[in-house]
Amino acid sequence: MKDLISNQLVKYLEARGVKHVFGLCGHTNIAVLAALSKSRKIKFVNTRHEQIAAHAADGYARATKKASVLLSHLSPGLTNAATGVANAALDSIPMVVIAGDVPTHYYGKHPHQEVNLHADASQYEIYRPFVKRAWRVDSPHLFPEIIEKAFTLAESGRPGPVLVDVPMDIFSKEIDVALWKRALANAKALHKPSLDEATAPPTPEPSFEDWPTRAEMPPAGESPTPTESGGATPEPPPTVAAQPQPPPPTVMNASCAAVPGEPAGWTRRVTSTFDETT
Repeated sequence: MKDLISNQLVKYLEARGVKHVFGLCGHTNIAVLAALSKSRKIKFVNTRHEQIAAHAADGYARATKKASVLLSHLSPGLTNAATGVANAALDSIPMVVIAGDVPTHYYGKHPHQEVNLHADASQYEIYRPFVKRAWRVDSPHLFPEIIEKAFTLAESGRPGPVLVDVPMDIFSKEIDVALWKRALANAKALHKPSLDEATAPPTPEPSFEDWPTRAEMPPAGESPTPTESGGATPEPPPTVAAQPQPPPPTVMNASCAAVPGEPAGWTRRVTSTFDETT
């Protein structure tokens, strides 16, 4: 059994528990909007500007603790949303950006609003510097696998936004429903041990009873040192070892009669410094 990718995408979002999709309409995502109009579980939040939609999706993800969904038009719509998506990336906010693009059979033919600065239909490269990953769907049968990876990557590890760039004609292609059922069979909830209270219990708040009294506090000018009981004792001042002092000079009189060139009986003062211990 086959169905349109746009219809199956909406069913996939419903199965994931997505309740709101933020964005702005455009001719490249009109097929998804037509499928969303038939959904009773998902509300499309239409805004006046793509940047507003991106910031709204950012705030929605912060409140729900789950990846939000942003539906964008191609080229100017995607660049308008870049500010909000980059803000989510800097704050590690999970977000899945689904952007329409020019049809695959118009790659390199300069259709309306194509981004081909370095390559044909390369608008997804604009988001590469700040998203966790950017995909461009070139084969319809790979779309279910890519969108599943996008949600998993956005919410795993360090959360952040991802981009799924979809050419306009891919939304209107039909693929086997079994490909989507295979994606829905994967786990949708990630267990993070670092956030598990059993693995990492929260630190208890200190009480006033644990604080030292005035009598237990060290005098001013003395730094406390921790003890095994958890209290504090004043640290004794460091002991400075006495430095050895040189002995004072010794003055003595000596007869210099034996010194050549000096008269007999001549007396001179001799000053010498010596260590009496030697």
